[in-house]
Amino acid sequence: DSGELEKIYTIGGDHVFGDLVLHSSGDVYVSDSGEPTVYKIDRKEDQLKLWLAFPIAWNLQGLDFSSDGNTLFVADYISGLYRVSMKTSKVDKIGFDTPNALRGIDGLYFYKNSFLTLQNGVDPLRVCRYYLNEDQTRITRMEFIEKATDDLGEPTLGVVSGDTFYFIANSPWGAYDRKHQFDASKAQKPVIRKYEM
Repeated sequence: DSGELEKIYTIGGDHVFGDLVLHSSGDVYVSDSGEPTVYKIDRKEDQLKLWLAFPIAWNLQGLDFSSDGNTLFVADYISGLYRVSMKTSKVDKIGFDTPNALRGIDGLYFYKNSFLTLQNGVDPLRVCRYYLNEDQTRITRMEFIEKATDDLGEPTLGVVSGDTFYFIANSPWGAYDRKHQFDASKAQKPVIRKYEM
């Protein structure tokens, strides 16, 4: 209610925390692209701890849960999409006949047995929907929600509310130099788009 910062969660090492997702249990899961790992903030312990190391990924980004909360889906920026059993922690790669199309997924959102993805660092920049088979092990088809439009910058983060997908269409990544210094003159005004499903 006050807007005051309540707590900062930190951990030593070379970590780049990218995305987070809240499980229905109240636990928070955080992707680490510095190391291909997922961290967890247990709602009871209230501490950031390593939950799972990915031996087959490079740069973890977006993550989201299945509707029943039994599966965690994780996007790797380089190698595609993975599913993790919440019961066994078993990691399986999700199949797709065109795996290169899955590169550059930054934002990942599960919606009615499909993924909504925000893909940057690829050509063309795009927002897509990937449909899953019944057992959620393969992608059966894809469709473009938006790609290579004039004012689509690098899409990054979004949220699904009901049957509407809202997303940031033009993050200012291009306004940072190699030393991570921000140049406001190179950034566009933020644009939030919506997609009705």
